[in-house]
Amino acid sequence: GWRRGWGGGDGVGRVFKATAESLASEEYGAVVMAGLHSVRSTSDYVLVTEGVPDRAAEAEAYRQLVPAGRVDGAVLLDPVEDDARVALLEEHGVAYVVLGRLPRPTTMPTLVYDENDAIADVVGHLAGLGHTRIAQVTGPQTNGPARLRRELSQRQARAHGPDDRPWPAADYSAPRGTAAPQPRRPTAT
Repeated sequence: GWRRGWGGGDGVGRVFKATAESLASEEYGAVVMAGLHSVRSTSDYVLVTEGVPDRAAEAEAYRQLVPAGRVDGAVLLDPVEDDARVALLEEHGVAYVVLGRLPRPTTMPTLVYDENDAIADVVGHLAGLGHTRIAQVTGPQTNGPARLRRELSQRQARAHGPDDRPWPAADYSAPRGTAAPQPRRPTAT
C-alpha cells in the first residue's frame, strides 16, 4: 500500500525536464511550482525539486530519490505512454499525483484541466475574425496533453473551416515556438 514516511524523508518530489531557457520562458511550470510551494507551506513536508535535461534523466532522478527515502510522494506532470516514473513509484509504494491524463487507469489522484471549451472558444473567435490558417505551436507529441490539445484544436479548426494543418511541434518555449517551421504562413497563431 501507499504509506507516509516510507523513507522518513517527509518530502514530496517534483523532477522536471527543464533548461535554463525554458525555466525563464515557460509560465506553466512557474505556476505549478508556485502552487506546490503554497500548499507545502501549510504542511510539515518539504518540496524536493530537480531540473533535468530530458526524460531519461528525469526517470534516473526518481530512481535515486525514491529508494534513498528522500521523498514520500511525487507530483508528475505530462504523463506519457509506459511512463517509467509511474512504474518506479508504484514499485516502491510511493504515492503520487498526476497533473495531466495518465494513459492508463490509476488509483492515485489525477488532476485534468478540460481544454475543450477553451480551445473551442479560441478557434471559434479567430475563425469568426476571418482567419483561414490558424496555427498552434504544440508541445512534444510524445506528451499526451500536448497531443490532445493539438487534436482538439484540429477538430475545432475543421468544424469552423480554417486549414487544420499548420501544427509545428516545439517544446513550449517561446524561442522554439517562433523558430518552428510553418508549411504555409498562418493568419493567426
